[in-house]
Amino acid sequence: MTQIISKERYQGQIKCAMEKHIELLRHNKNDDKFRKVGSRITELKGLYGRSKVYAVKQMNYFKRSQLIFINKKRVLMIFVTEVLQKLVFHNKLQKHKNNPKARHDTR
Repeated sequence: MTQIISKERYQGQIKCAMEKHIELLRHNKNDDKFRKVGSRITELKGLYGRSKVYAVKQMNYFKRSQLIFINKKRVLMIFVTEVLQKLVFHNKLQKHKNNPKARHDTR
């Protein structure tokens, strides 16, 4: 079965994002907006098996957050957004594989 991102790789990348968030938070303890992002990153741990709708909502949140932050914080938001894009593509692929009546484009 083709996989864009495996569960282990997804969880590893989210763990890496959580560690980077903690590291950046140590340098900027007074940044409340960035502190709130940490709870969103923590929520991503259980997102792998869920519907792609949840992943898209979280991805939109992190895309909006890119506009607020600068430098290393923005890089973290972009990293999480790219991981969520892979998850959305993976969920689309799995849905297509599980539905044999799905229409195939022959173009």
